[in-house]
Amino acid sequence: MENYYKLLNVPEAAEEQEIKKAYKKLAVKFHPDKNPNNAVAEERFKQINEAYQTLSNKELRATYDYLLLNLRYQTLSQQHTQTHTQPSNYREPGYTPSTPSYRDEDQKKGVTWALGILGIVAVLVISALSVISFLHYLDKQELTERRNVFRERLQNNLSADSTRMLMLEILAEIEEVGFNEELLKFKAEILEEVHKKANANFQEKSYQTAIGFYHVWKEFKPLDLEFLNTRISLCYKFLGNKVLAKKMFEEMIGEGSNTIFAHFELAKLEETQFQDLENAIYHYEKASEKVVESYIKRYGTTTYGLYLNPTKQPEIQFEIYLGKGELYNKMGKHKQCITACNWAAEIRPNQPLPHFIIAKSELALNSQANACEEGNIALNLGFSGAKEWLVGIGCVN
Repeated sequence: MENYYKLLNVPEAAEEQEIKKAYKKLAVKFHPDKNPNNAVAEERFKQINEAYQTLSNKELRATYDYLLLNLRYQTLSQQHTQTHTQPSNYREPGYTPSTPSYRDEDQKKGVTWALGILGIVAVLVISALSVISFLHYLDKQELTERRNVFRERLQNNLSADSTRMLMLEILAEIEEVGFNEELLKFKAEILEEVHKKANANFQEKSYQTAIGFYHVWKEFKPLDLEFLNTRISLCYKFLGNKVLAKKMFEEMIGEGSNTIFAHFELAKLEETQFQDLENAIYHYEKASEKVVESYIKRYGTTTYGLYLNPTKQPEIQFEIYLGKGELYNKMGKHKQCITACNWAAEIRPNQPLPHFIIAKSELALNSQANACEEGNIALNLGFSGAKEWLVGIGCVN
């Protein structure tokens, strides 16, 4: 008979909270998710779960304690008998057989009674174990029924709010019965369904519905914060809710979550929706700073320039430097514009727009030769309107 107290590493007089705390600690340690393909850990997890199911229930615990006590009594009785019983053929020196006495009869009766009591105890032990096993079976059946009810409700095309309420119910069930493996699996199933619904609605441009499911996902699986915050902020942006979009981007920056993207999106939002060019250029600069930090982190402070291949950088980096260059040009800060656009041209050499913006800033700085050179590069790369502009400034006859 397994000692559940030893399994959970608690004293037999442990209070309910002490047992629960010990169980949670062990359940986390031996959970199959943390020990994939580990049969020993999986078996230990099942034993720990069974022990907690028994000791957390007052009636089951009382029955178990009674059985444990009786088992110890039987063990002690057997040890005592083995210690004090002489061999059947043993005879003391000078032994003379005699006729049975009343004392012998009393001993026989005592043995008979003892055997009878042991038999009754054995029957009780077997019966109690059967009862515990049956109760565990009923618990498992009940959990299966609950899970089926949850699944049926989930399949009824629940809204995000209804799905959230369903998740809260399941978490309440888990809190009530402990970290039950079946309920944990079902929680994971529901989160996967929430994941699918959120992304499907995002792809279908049903952004308001997508936001609801993303928030449910964020509440119950916060490990994907960077992805979730990015998606939620984009939903608000596409819905035209510039205030909530700005708030989400600022929260992402505060959390250190996908900061390059957040600064870039805030820069565009400040420029186009709030017409705040100073704030916009601030966020463009912060975005480009974060880009450089990513280079340094990957290649080192002094050597990133040697190993960096600009043309293999993500598209967002090109857009950051191009956007910064365009805005500096608009603000009349032409030297900063040229620096930003030169880097954009390094990242995407075949893009004509950075060269055309540089050409306009060079002209503003009275450097017509440079303006003509950059304008011709833009023309050769296929920029529409470059020829007319070059003719207008006297670069082409």
